[in-house]
Amino acid sequence: MWVESGGIKKTCATPDPRFGKEWPVIAVDEVLVNPYGAIKAKRCSDALPAITKWLKTRDPETFKLVVDSCVLVAKKGAPVRITCLGGKHRSPAIAKAVGKRLGVRVVHRDRGAK
Repeated sequence: MWVESGGIKKTCATPDPRFGKEWPVIAVDEVLVNPYGAIKAKRCSDALPAITKWLKTRDPETFKLVVDSCVLVAKKGAPVRITCLGGKHRSPAIAKAVGKRLGVRVVHRDRGAK
């Protein structure tokens, strides 16, 4: 099983080469609020645990629905790429929650060493 997060902007890292065009990509930028404004206003840290907590608090039902959907896709055996605009906040938070539920390693393509 393979789970990765990343962004869709031109400046973002490309998907892992093992990802074929037939593998599922789950875009969360349309369904989850972007925490960037809260981070910029110092209402939320840029650390992944703080982002996850902020997203869960802001919209717990949607967070759970997205994680559950990603887990179902991953359990079918296909690698899953979870995307948002910049790949630094929403998609890594979802990917980490999915990886934790499945007990698999997650690769964050656009978060660097954070």
